Amino acid sequence: MATSTLFLILDDISTNFTYGGPQNWTVNEQPPWYGGTSTYPAYANASTFGSFEVSFEGISIAFTGNTPAATLPQSIMVSIDGGTPYNTSYMDPTPQSYLQWYQSPALSEGKHTISVDGVAGTSLDYATITVGQSTPLSGKKIIVDNDDPTVHYSGSWTRNTAEFVPGGIPKGLPFRNSTHRSTTPGDTITFLFSGTSIAVYGIFSWGDLGTLAATYTIDGGTPVAGSYPVTTSSTRYVGGALENSNFQFVSLDSLSAGAHTLVINVTQCLNHTFIFDYITYTPSFSNLASMPSLVYTAPASSPTSAATASATASQSASSKQTPVGGIVGGVVGGSVALVLIAFVVIWLRRRKAKENITSPFDLSKEAKPEGAFVLSVIHISRGMILIFAFWFLDSHTSPAQLEGQTISHSRFPSNGGTVSPFQDEDSRTPAHLGLATFADRKRVRNGNLSGTTSGPSPVSSTAKNTSDVASSSATNLTSVASPASDLSSRASVSSPPAYEAITAQ
Repeated sequence: MATSTLFLILDDISTNFTYGGPQNWTVNEQPPWYGGTSTYPAYANASTFGSFEVSFEGISIAFTGNTPAATLPQSIMVSIDGGTPYNTSYMDPTPQSYLQWYQSPALSEGKHTISVDGVAGTSLDYATITVGQSTPLSGKKIIVDNDDPTVHYSGSWTRNTAEFVPGGIPKGLPFRNSTHRSTTPGDTITFLFSGTSIAVYGIFSWGDLGTLAATYTIDGGTPVAGSYPVTTSSTRYVGGALENSNFQFVSLDSLSAGAHTLVINVTQCLNHTFIFDYITYTPSFSNLASMPSLVYTAPASSPTSAATASATASQSASSKQTPVGGIVGGVVGGSVALVLIAFVVIWLRRRKAKENITSPFDLSKEAKPEGAFVLSVIHISRGMILIFAFWFLDSHTSPAQLEGQTISHSRFPSNGGTVSPFQDEDSRTPAHLGLATFADRKRVRNGNLSGTTSGPSPVSSTAKNTSDVASSSATNLTSVASPASDLSSRASVSSPPAYEAITAQ
């Protein structure tokens, strides 16, 4: 499988992260976040900051989440492997935004620790790790962008770099700043991978009434149908939600270890667009060096189409060939006719010389005009010969009288404002994400929608029925080595950041 770069995705509630500062960080739960959660220091302000560190194996790491509001510091302090801290900007031209707000420099292959300090109004949704040749992959999750060369499109897909507008929380950019979109049923995506589970993510619009539907097929088996309707009674529609980033269309688990082919087929786009962002899967290979090379073969045209095309080409070629049989038949038939004409003419002349002989053709001057019985031969096509008889009148019919008397024959008839990125959109539990809380769901990593449901929600091979209810409950994370502090001196709390232009890599 040819790919320029392989990435792992690490969720914000992973044990790889340690959150610090004077207080515990807060886990915000809303559908637009990857896995439904995003973590931030709710207590932080212009003078009180949060910090965190992450341990990983790979050759670089990047963080995605909300940038701070414009009134808060727009930079952080970063230390790599205990080195001297350096200052780096979020690189967000219009904060707040949801985007990739940090990218580490290239690192040597192996284990690393990144420490981040000075965090205020910033949230962490997930991290992406660039994989090295020997980076351990067992139990990890690989993320594949829609622009990756291993993703193959068929139909009228278009690449799009527009930001999404979720409503209630800041605008943002998709993973690696692009998506592929289709509004045409029958358009497909094919992805070859070697793993034991796979999920498809994109952007879904809750602000458009209608239905989006697709099927997901593994290795040519029974398609898993997913239907995502939005009605006037859909909870998120009623709540004013618009575009849902990190929307899980389907999750297919418990696959046999080894190579598989996923085919996504768009089946319905009623006032909706299928917006594909990325795929995640659990690999069945241990590292990049042992990753199987899977070769994609574009589907050939169907036998029926090929046969039709062949028949058409053959018929066309045949129509352009010289009709040899017709020419030969015409020549032979014409020759025979000429012989017959000559014979009749000679015979009639001899009859005239014999007055007492009665012609088999009664040519008496009393009954018919004097003349000769003449055979006329007209060649039409492919050896077909029409023979006509008429009187050639010696004196009563002039050649002029015969002019214009033509016989025609044809085979063919004629035709004719700044809002908190963690603002609650709904007070109910987001049941469509599967479990009691987003954190539970993220630890299990199962999808939720099975087949067709009354509201849009992810499709899961585990056949869980869910609804489209959104939630925003907050859960405090216990901070390791985070001393408590007196809240009375704390300034007003600012909400974490949002989505926008991605940090240059």
